[in-house]
Amino acid sequence: MYKIDFSKKAQKKLDKLSDVTADPILFAIGSLSRNPRPKGYKKLKGRKGYRIRVGD
Repeated sequence: MYKIDFSKKAQKKLDKLSDVTADPILFAIGSLSRNPRPKGYKKLKGRKGYRIRVGD
């Protein structure tokens, strides 16, 4: 299992979101600690990292 740490900037942005918006995002981020490359993940172009889609 992996540990997830948020930068101060990311934490501030998450704190500003409504619960309806933030909850699915936090759930998806939390699930990355168990499976860091879930079905449907995509490699970012022109930078390091990957993305996952949350919601519609």
